[in-house]
Amino acid sequence: MMELFGWRCAYCDCWLDKGDAKKPSSRVIEHFVPVAKGGLNDHTNVVPSCRRCNEAKGVQMPREWLQDEQRYEAILTTLGDIDCLLNTPVLP
Repeated sequence: MMELFGWRCAYCDCWLDKGDAKKPSSRVIEHFVPVAKGGLNDHTNVVPSCRRCNEAKGVQMPREWLQDEQRYEAILTTLGDIDCLLNTPVLP
């Protein structure tokens, strides 16, 4: 997955650091559609993220958190067709 995004954060495009896990730019695997809101826990629903974006997004849906429409569309293109993920009912 990291290679698909060029070792950059899917959200802010910063280079992902594989060193110190406490750095804001350290790499984490992010559930694009949060599992808490019905997203799948598999490779079709993960993107590389920096710790800063991962923590800021929390359990928000990607479209509500990511205000950059072009970035959102680029992520969808990279992930492929995930309409089924985005149309998953939100769990209470």
